[in-house]
Amino acid sequence: MSEFLDIWEKSVVSGEDINGVKAEGLLPTNWYEGQIQTVEGRIVDKTDNALFGKTVAHCAVDLYTDDGKVKKFWFDALPDQIRSTTGRLTTASKNGAYLATATGTVGKSFKETMTQAMQSRLKFRISLAEGKNGQSSKNWLNEIKAA
Repeated sequence: MSEFLDIWEKSVVSGEDINGVKAEGLLPTNWYEGQIQTVEGRIVDKTDNALFGKTVAHCAVDLYTDDGKVKKFWFDALPDQIRSTTGRLTTASKNGAYLATATGTVGKSFKETMTQAMQSRLKFRISLAEGKNGQSSKNWLNEIKAA
């Protein structure tokens, strides 16, 4: 191995360092206007997930911040109302319902919902969940409505 690596013999990347890096790109809790740029079908492969084996719409969104920047955000949605083991609706199920409401496509095909969503400017309620017990802070999607 190269000798230059010896300069980092006593250097380490800590858990705090990782959390700091992850937190740098996070958005503060707020409503953001945005536009879904792409949607791809993904099969949930986590066996401990209530959505295991289901295909979800994995959405990539451009969110527009107050300072004129564009922030990428991703979320999953599906039309099925699936509950987790705790009895609560899954986030993807909620997101599907939010999209149908925001696009005025309640009672229509989810294909039409997603088509309308990609053609519409929407408002996304993004929350910042502070990390606890060594976990990283994260952004969460809490609601979607028409812009």
